Amino acid sequence: MFRKILFFLLVSSISHLAQNFELSGKIGSFRQPVCLDINASAGVFVADGNEVIKLDTLGNTLKTIGGYGWSESSFDEISDIFVNTLQVLVADKNNDRIQIFDKDLNFLSEFKTHRYENEDYKFRYPSAAAISGLGDLYILDSENNRILKYNLNGDFLLSIGSYDAGEYQLNTPADFITDSRGNIFVAEGKEVFMYDQFGTGLNKFKLSEKPTKLQIYQNGFIAISKSTLTFYDLRENRISKKDFSEILIRDVKFLRNKLYLLTEKNILIYSFIK
Repeated sequence: MFRKILFFLLVSSISHLAQNFELSGKIGSFRQPVCLDINASAGVFVADGNEVIKLDTLGNTLKTIGGYGWSESSFDEISDIFVNTLQVLVADKNNDRIQIFDKDLNFLSEFKTHRYENEDYKFRYPSAAAISGLGDLYILDSENNRILKYNLNGDFLLSIGSYDAGEYQLNTPADFITDSRGNIFVAEGKEVFMYDQFGTGLNKFKLSEKPTKLQIYQNGFIAISKSTLTFYDLRENRISKKDFSEILIRDVKFLRNKLYLLTEKNILIYSFIK
């Protein structure tokens, strides 16, 4: 009986959620979209193959940079974009670096860790990057299956989820996000691991599918898996889902009561209906 009640509540929450989002528009036209990020004051940024495109919220292209290469403003393989009010971070995976631009995509600097002698401080093939609300730089070191934390001067601070993390050791991390409190959420198989800013494991959240991307959403996070978004409400410890039929979702961003879904061709915009 308990399982039936639980199933009914889950289905109800899924149905309710599905009615709360309505397609309100689409912007952009892409060939090989990888990821996106949006900042209300900076704009919309999409990695399309080895290019980074900046758009306004109406879909007008403002600037494009990139192309294959090793010099500044060129990329071997873009794996992630992170945007705040002043900077745009691009994880240039096969070049083992994070390139840093201003909000108008003018090159500022790059961050590599080849200068470190200690291998524990180095990252290889970065697949995600972010600056936390507390001002720390986090990078997903995909070769060593860990999150590395640095200050904004590039000084190493700590390693998260590495071999000494016990039951919170990472083996196949796909993506990570940070919230306003400095907590880190990492997609690990069919789970999401939660750590505090000091790298201490706090919780694990089980999912029905392996997420490829994560995004912060109101009181929790969104996990992306193919055509499905899983919404995890941390306050109520409740999971709900929304299926987008045959749309293959590359990335998602929640901003000002709107969902921006990066698909294989464009960005679909869904408005939140109360």
